[in-house]
Amino acid sequence: MENCNSEMLNRAMRKAGIRNGFEDISAEFSAFRDFKLKWTRSYKWISFEVSDYLRNAPEHVMQSLAETVFARIRGEDRTAYSEEVCDYLNSKEFLEENQGMYLKRFRGISETARGESVDLLNCYRRLAERGLVEYDPDLVIRWSSVGDRSRKVGRSSVLVRTIVMNPALDSEDVPEEVLDYALYSQICHVNLGFGPTREDDAERYETMLTRFTERISAETELRRFGLVI
Repeated sequence: MENCNSEMLNRAMRKAGIRNGFEDISAEFSAFRDFKLKWTRSYKWISFEVSDYLRNAPEHVMQSLAETVFARIRGEDRTAYSEEVCDYLNSKEFLEENQGMYLKRFRGISETARGESVDLLNCYRRLAERGLVEYDPDLVIRWSSVGDRSRKVGRSSVLVRTIVMNPALDSEDVPEEVLDYALYSQICHVNLGFGPTREDDAERYETMLTRFTERISAETELRRFGLVI
C-alpha cells in the first residue's frame, strides 16, 4: 500500500481545496507534539500545517481527512470523520509508528510509572482487579516532572494511548482511592477512542466515571489538594 508523503499530502489537499473554491493550496508536515492540523487562509489561498503523525497514512485516508477539514472550514463543524479515517487513527499500525515519537517530544516526563512515592502501575493493577478497566499492554502511564498549571490530575492522548499524571499526586499523603480515581479518570479519556464526532463523548465519559463507587469522596479529596479531573 502506498504511503502518504509530502507530494501525496499536497495532492489530497489541492483536490479538496479546488472543489471548495481555493486557487492556491499548499500543505506540509510539521513536528507538533500533539496531533493537530493548522491552516492560514485568505479568500483564494490556504496553507496547511499537518501533524507528521500522519506521514505514513494511506492516500485514501488523507483524501477523506481533507474533505472533512474543508467541510469544517466551510462552517460545517459537525461534519463527521469517515470510518476509514477513524479506523486508521485507532489502528495498531498508527500506534506503533507514533507512540515512541510522541513520548520523545513530551518533555518533562518520567521514564517509568514509578514516582518518588507512588508507582502508578499499582493503581492500574488495583483498577484492573476491581474490573473497572482491562489491562492494556499498549497503554503508557507516566508522571510529569513539572506541575500542571491547570491543576488537572493529568493529561492523556487518545491516539497514542498515553497518560501523564500530575506530580502533585506523587505523595504518601494522597489516599489510594484518590490516586486510583485520578488515574481511572484519565484511562476513561483514552478509552473513549477517536470517533467520527465527539458529540456523545461527555455522556459516555460520565457513564464510565459513575462506575467508580467512591467517586464523590475521591473528587472531594482531590479538590482539597487543589486538583480536578
